[in-house]
Amino acid sequence: MRDVEISKEPVALFKILKFEGMVGSGGEAKAVIDDGEVMVNGVVETRRRCKIVSGDIIDFRNEQLRIVTGRQGGNQRLMPAARGSSHPTHPRPESPGLPC
Repeated sequence: MRDVEISKEPVALFKILKFEGMVGSGGEAKAVIDDGEVMVNGVVETRRRCKIVSGDIIDFRNEQLRIVTGRQGGNQRLMPAARGSSHPTHPRPESPGLPC
């Protein structure tokens, strides 16, 4: 599992895939999300702009990313923040079973 440090919450899911080099472009990121190839906190996520916050775990192509804020997660580069609400819209590890 690799830590990805973000400077602000939330960040759109497709942006994390793109900026972390897991896909070749933003369009490819959106396509793999649409196809159900990405999981967030153990649940298949098909919303491109799913709001990712600290503590979320992203699974894609046999790689796991753990999202952290500030300097708590190591020395990964900071991701840009997504625009929009800071309210999470998918299940968090500490509250499994909530609707997306």
